[in-house]
Parts: sequence; C-alpha cells; structure tokens
Amino acid sequence: MRSLVLTVLLVAIARPASAQLFEISSTHDSIVTSFGAGAAYDPVHDCYFVVATVVDSGSQHKLIGRFLNRSGAALGTVTMDTFPVGGAVSAVTYSPDISDGAGGFGGFVVVWPSGGSIAAQGVAFPGRLVGSKATVTGPGFAPTRLAVAYSPVQRVCRSAS
Repeated sequence: MRSLVLTVLLVAIARPASAQLFEISSTHDSIVTSFGAGAAYDPVHDCYFVVATVVDSGSQHKLIGRFLNRSGAALGTVTMDTFPVGGAVSAVTYSPDISDGAGGFGGFVVVWPSGGSIAAQGVAFPGRLVGSKATVTGPGFAPTRLAVAYSPVQRVCRSAS
C-alpha cells in the first residue's frame, strides 16, 4: 500500500521534460564537422565550446577548442595539445565549480587520449587554459571514444571510455 501511494504521488508531480533545439550555425564552422568533435554549453557566457582535432597547413594535428556564439561566430580559440600523426577523440563538459583562471568560477574540462594515456585540461572563456595538462590514466590506454560528465551533487567531473 505504501509503495502504491508513493507511486501515485510521483506520477502526480512528474513534469514533462523540455529542451530548446536550434541550429548553432547555418555557416558551419569547420571545427564542428571535424574528427572527434565534442561540445558543451556555457550558460554564463551564453556560448558553446567545441573541441576537435584539426590539421594545420604543416600537417601538424592539433586538439583545439573554439568558443562559438548562437550564430556560429567564433569568440575565441585555444590549442590544448599537438601530435605528429592521427587524431584524438575528445570529450568536454561544463562545470560551474571549477576555476576560470581569473578569480571566478565556471569553465570546461576536456579529456582526450595523449601518448597512450588520457589527458585532461581545464579551459575557460574566452580561451584561457586553466592549470596545466593532467594525466588521468596510466600508459597503455587507447580508447576509441570518451565521455566526461559533471556531477553538481559531488562537484566533480568523471570520465569514461
């Protein structure tokens, strides 16, 4: 009986989920369609941070992040790593609790494979690296995909592959 009352109460207070979908850009920035791209939203600066591996004119592979507004215009770019060959599958999440590197809070955590390990880097708007690159796992780890998420309850970011 008690579980029936609880079930009825939960159904009575349940609300439908909602979200707003819109195209970030009609003139797609090349980073959005790059290999291994990941993206997260910054509610404080009302922009997206898109992370991907790109190849520069000298055939150097770079893991870069670009801040884009809702129209798709670039607001800032930052390079997190470079490699001689291959691409990196990256993941990114926003956290309101990490340092922004300028005395405030709110930024991103990016994870990617680097030299057989998983690396992590804090990044803040408009393109500041926060702290130095950290190694999250030991050598010999080469994932084909990554995920990272922020827990507002525990105030930590967790990564999985």
